[in-house]
Amino acid sequence: MASVGGMKARRPSRSQLIAARGRTIRDVVRPRLDVLFCGINPGLYSGATGYHFARPGNRFWPALHLSGFTARQLAPWNSRDLLEAGCGITNLVSRTTAMAAELSVDVTPGSPGSMTFHLEVSSPNLAAPLVIPFTYVTDDAGVLIVDDDGSEDYEGYFTAALDSLGWSYGVWDRAAGKLPDEVLQAYPLLIWQVGECYPTLDAEDRSFLAQHLDAGGSLLLTGQDIGWDLNDWLSINTDPEFFETYLHATYSRHATNIVNLDGIAGDPITGGLSLHIAGGDGADNQELQDEIARRGADATAILGYRGDGVAAIRAADSASGARVVYLSFGFEAIDNAQDRADLLGRALEWLSTDGLLYRRPAGRRLPGGPTATGKVP
Repeated sequence: MASVGGMKARRPSRSQLIAARGRTIRDVVRPRLDVLFCGINPGLYSGATGYHFARPGNRFWPALHLSGFTARQLAPWNSRDLLEAGCGITNLVSRTTAMAAELSVDVTPGSPGSMTFHLEVSSPNLAAPLVIPFTYVTDDAGVLIVDDDGSEDYEGYFTAALDSLGWSYGVWDRAAGKLPDEVLQAYPLLIWQVGECYPTLDAEDRSFLAQHLDAGGSLLLTGQDIGWDLNDWLSINTDPEFFETYLHATYSRHATNIVNLDGIAGDPITGGLSLHIAGGDGADNQELQDEIARRGADATAILGYRGDGVAAIRAADSASGARVVYLSFGFEAIDNAQDRADLLGRALEWLSTDGLLYRRPAGRRLPGGPTATGKVP
């Protein structure tokens, strides 16, 4: 039992608190108030009791009295007495939740993939509607693109190629937040592009990718500067152990200034391909592409800078089963759509091992795939 000023109120049980979610509480208002106190929204304790600021220990009522708004300290169940002092209580949002930041949205997807929504919240207490953007990502698309290029739109080069190939996909904007753990179960196949962003893969990114690859996942990683960023002593983001262990590569040099790339004869990904990473309809943004080398027996060089050094490797980890395709330049810079689609299609075919079963034509889920449920970050 809680007691204030000689009166008592029964504490709600755990089940009553849970049942209070979503309830509303009547405002304490009348015309011509001197002061109107506005909360964010009621908590579960208030929802269960029907009183504002009802949780024991809440500082609202003592502060109200000590600051001179009331002649005595009121209890939550005496809140109507506040009107006599010319004061009232309302909330920005009337619905009861466990936390002020709590928000749930039900979305029924029409097909695998992702979509960005804007949720508009209106209230008489708001001068203008509150617009909350969020991205809905289903867990049953063929591949997840991690858009880690800051404010650029290079992910469009990937989505266009995937559309032409008939792959379903989701897009996660890394700038909007870190990837949740659910991604590890839902998406064994990731495309991670860093564009010109620095740092390229920060400590949080590397930790996530280490978990992904230790679990046998597949990764296509692309971006100029990754090798330099994780290896050069001038960088503040070095992690050569991650670079060598998980990307199966060693760093050779920075800024090759070579824009012609040649595939390796007979390679399942690049055999017969010759790429140009300047001009055309590509991003034309390559100035700092790295030269790398394969590391260990699990790795194979698959693209070379014409006449000088390795531009990409693929690796199948003999211990974890993880597969990696690492392009030490930006995929977005390839100068025509056909070459981008050819390279991406072959890479995804190689990355999609029998254990992944993750090639899914857009709008259709393969039999045996995971249940289509959405994630709202």
